Amino acid sequence: MLFLSLPLQAHAADSVSFSLDTKQTSVNRLVDIGVHAQSNQLFCAALFTFTFDTALLEFRGVSTPVGAKTEHHLDGNTLTVSYLCAQGTKIADNPAVFTLSFKAIATGSASIAFTVKECVKADVVFIPVGSCNAGQVTIGGTAAATEKAEKTTSVKTTAAKTKKDKQKQKKKDAQHPSSASDGEEDADALTDLGTISNVVQQEPDRLTPLIVLIVSVVAGILFLVYFIYRIKTDRKNKNGSGRRDD
Repeated sequence: MLFLSLPLQAHAADSVSFSLDTKQTSVNRLVDIGVHAQSNQLFCAALFTFTFDTALLEFRGVSTPVGAKTEHHLDGNTLTVSYLCAQGTKIADNPAVFTLSFKAIATGSASIAFTVKECVKADVVFIPVGSCNAGQVTIGGTAAATEKAEKTTSVKTTAAKTKKDKQKQKKKDAQHPSSASDGEEDADALTDLGTISNVVQQEPDRLTPLIVLIVSVVAGILFLVYFIYRIKTDRKNKNGSGRRDD
């Protein structure tokens, strides 16, 4: 193991307590279980033995913080992990000294029991092992079912919020009817404008001949008005000229 070559001295008085996370997950999902240690000592090394239900959990690996190292060996449902941090780790705040990763492979409740021995602090002195609190993994239905349930909850939450917003708006409209009417008119105008815009975008081929026809009709009317105006002007000029000749 990693730490067996260290020279060991006398026993220390303070013990180290260990505990594992309790988690909930779904089938076919990965779950990380932190291995926590707590003491006023600088934790340096220890040998851990874990047992778990292989019908529910599949071991995937061990990860450690920077500066620490582990070696592990899996034999059936028994996992042995040796931990070493040469400079020592402060564990007064009950940190996770390393993490076990599992894959949930069936529904149920899986307990992860463990023991710790050969626990050493940073000045290479044995320290007693206190309590070792087992971890628990509760595995529900499939990941797809869990995601569906989460989506359903999200939809219900959104619907409830929308209903609440509408109730607030109705109350506000009741207090200010004129502003509510203006808001409805503005909304209707925007809706009409959006409808026209959609028609223009969706049917450009049909609108182009119509626009050309409208422009042609308007141009024809203008030309006719101008033609009539010129005729009247010419007649008026001729009449005025005849009178002067007389």
